Amino acid sequence: MIIIIFFIVVFVSFALLGFFTSSKSWSWIDAIYYPLGAIGVCLVFFQSEEDRKILDLYEQTANQRAEIKRVESSRPKFSDFRNEDNLIEIQGNHLAHVSKYSSACGDVINDDLCLAAKRISPITVKYEDKFFELSGSERVYSICSSAFPMLKELAESNVLGSTLGLTLPKYFSDGVGKGFYQFNYDGAGEYIDSFMDTARKEFHDVVRDGYFTKSDIDILTKDFEAGLYFSKSILSSLNVCLRAPESIRNGEYTNWFKQHQAEVDALAKLQERVEDIDNGIKSDNVTKFQFLYWPFIIVFALAIKFGKAVSGLEFRNKQKP
Repeated sequence: MIIIIFFIVVFVSFALLGFFTSSKSWSWIDAIYYPLGAIGVCLVFFQSEEDRKILDLYEQTANQRAEIKRVESSRPKFSDFRNEDNLIEIQGNHLAHVSKYSSACGDVINDDLCLAAKRISPITVKYEDKFFELSGSERVYSICSSAFPMLKELAESNVLGSTLGLTLPKYFSDGVGKGFYQFNYDGAGEYIDSFMDTARKEFHDVVRDGYFTKSDIDILTKDFEAGLYFSKSILSSLNVCLRAPESIRNGEYTNWFKQHQAEVDALAKLQERVEDIDNGIKSDNVTKFQFLYWPFIIVFALAIKFGKAVSGLEFRNKQKP
């Protein structure tokens, strides 16, 4: 509205001025008109350059939003584990039980369970924090991606005793292969509860009369039972891994999450750039002038040129016979 009022005022003013003055007095107008016109055109160019930057950023922002929607549509299908954080921490206490038992034994008590705990805990203690770090699916992935390396280390270190170094990793692997439904708590729990019977059967299949003396069997059995007690605790801590979808256990979800977060961060950066340009325009007096006043400069230049034209028409009319 202001530019329209300005347009009317200056054009009428210079038209009247041109009408009532001779054209000779307007000879100097071109020396003002052309520089003003050039300044106005330059300001238009600079503004259009800023506009192009903003439009380009808006286009990139729109494309980025579309990319985020595409990534979100490819999200692995499963219910979030965020509501299981407390349960996972409780299950993690089964793993921590090994090191706590070892600490409770100290250097005084050296029965079979204490000796087993002291052998096993240096390995299991390295994985205890994973049950309390991160949250939701990220926590599940952290635990389950570490489960097999932990069991492998226990087996190779031969700290479980007797046949458990083979039985525990295999039993866990078979349990994962069963594909328990995410919320099948009872099924996974029953499978874990069956571990001790399965482990004892495999132990007795190996340690039999005829191969070992009775005293040897007694010694091996005591060692086995101590290792079995803590093996059950270790397996119980991994309950969530028996129910976790493969997309979490194999890192598919984690990769998706990282990709999604990267796209969201990229969108935030684009929005910051738009905001920075906008704030720069608002705070920079030169830029304000460039954006707000170039139309007035061009209108003013055209108005004085119009006044000269009117003066010329009036002068020519006076010359007519």
